[in-house]
Amino acid sequence: ALPGRSVKRLLIRPNGDILAGLSDSLLISHDNGATWPATKATVQNTGGIVVDESDGTIYVGSWSGVSKSTDGGSTWTDCMSGLPNVSVNDLAMNSAGVLFSAHQNMGLYFSNDKGGTWTSASAELEGVSVKSIQIADAATMYIATAGMGVYKSTDAGSTWVQMVTGMDKQDCSVVSVSTDNVQHVYAGTLSGRLYGSTDAGATWTQLLLSQYAQSIACILPGPNDVLQAGVVWD
Repeated sequence: ALPGRSVKRLLIRPNGDILAGLSDSLLISHDNGATWPATKATVQNTGGIVVDESDGTIYVGSWSGVSKSTDGGSTWTDCMSGLPNVSVNDLAMNSAGVLFSAHQNMGLYFSNDKGGTWTSASAELEGVSVKSIQIADAATMYIATAGMGVYKSTDAGSTWVQMVTGMDKQDCSVVSVSTDNVQHVYAGTLSGRLYGSTDAGATWTQLLLSQYAQSIACILPGPNDVLQAGVVWD
């Protein structure tokens, strides 16, 4: 059961299944959260969950790398060929089925073969701590980084441009794109600041500086750009 447990990542699938990544395990609920059977995933501090809805494959990132399951979580296979031996901060998949893995101090990696092999995404990101990945469309992506602000790619991750006008090189923890307007982008920082952009990241305006939040953990833009933000309290 989940009460009293620290949930690191949460993913709701189109079929209604809920996947919860904890500090030591991955749980999947098939009944709207009433029960939470544990999978056999070996997870240390879940850093990302992705499900390929074309075949149901589950991918999980953690301190120990990336693993995948093709049978609903009963068995797991490590997907580490080409990946650095450092923690995974986030996972994402674009509409073409390309997987992206964000790493501490090692930039961004991608896989075109369902996690079989991985390649560094770009020389521009070498040595960068990537905290989160946001895919806006088939070509456009954003990443939040520690001490380097936000980067943007318009060619599906091949090249990246730093987008920090109005923000400077903040310690960013998360970046998110509006569901109503892809020109509207939001970024949260490790110091409790929330920034917004109305020109696809070209310029930023500070929207919030929380007196109580240690960091912004997640941003959920809703209809009419109504924002919900999850925070880590000081």
